[in-house]
Amino acid sequence: MSGGGPLRFGYRTLDFVSWKIEDAITRIAELGYEGIELCLEHPDLAPRNLTPSRVRYLLSLLQDYGLELTALSYQGLNDQLEIRRRNTQIAIEIASAFRAPVLIIASRRAEPPRLRAQWDELVMWYQQLCQQAEASGLRIAVEAIPDMVVHRTEDLCRMVHDVQHPLFAVNFDIGHAALTDDDLSWAIYSLSQWLVHVHLDDVRSQQEHHLIPGEGQVNWTELKEAFESIGYRGPFVFDVRQGGNSPEERAARCLEAIRKLWSETVPA
Repeated sequence: MSGGGPLRFGYRTLDFVSWKIEDAITRIAELGYEGIELCLEHPDLAPRNLTPSRVRYLLSLLQDYGLELTALSYQGLNDQLEIRRRNTQIAIEIASAFRAPVLIIASRRAEPPRLRAQWDELVMWYQQLCQQAEASGLRIAVEAIPDMVVHRTEDLCRMVHDVQHPLFAVNFDIGHAALTDDDLSWAIYSLSQWLVHVHLDDVRSQQEHHLIPGEGQVNWTELKEAFESIGYRGPFVFDVRQGGNSPEERAARCLEAIRKLWSETVPA
């Protein structure tokens, strides 16, 4: 995930939720992306639809287009807790079948009166997930989301310390952190030893919008310098859902934007 070479960029399939997954993969590759994050919330990637033959077919499609599978993700924020738990366990098996390096997950909505208990429950749950992932070496990467138990960078650092498992890691979402952290560069430095995946998106007026980079309040020059200082070269995956008239337009504009913002380190 670190070292020399060009930066590596991908796109999340969640923005293409209304497309057939084959068409989304094709278009993301045609736009010039090197990587892709497959989101299990996409209807075509629902666990009930992912037979072994279906997984093999999608893997061959990624290989044909030369797309790196940067991660699978399942957050299930709208699912009931027990359904989320069951689907997360299934997601580990699916990620292993896809030979994905990372599974991105979230915590759960915070309930202030029992936040301490929620935290302890999550620590034990994440330890169980990491034990399940040991057979394949899959990294389990938690993402901080506003108003969740794991809410900001400080929570990510604490959770990694409490889980204490070598497969437990972090997916850093720029837009989320811009809403919860005062200093994004400090956040990147703090997470450097556990950082395996990054979501790129912008925000405006302290509201989460998943905007195209450069269309919000994030200082992208400072971010680039912070990532360079820790040797992180990717994957950087765009998590954008607003701006433009279609997913393909947003995906195209994201690459154009980052080339302008990080011009000297992004290949055309």
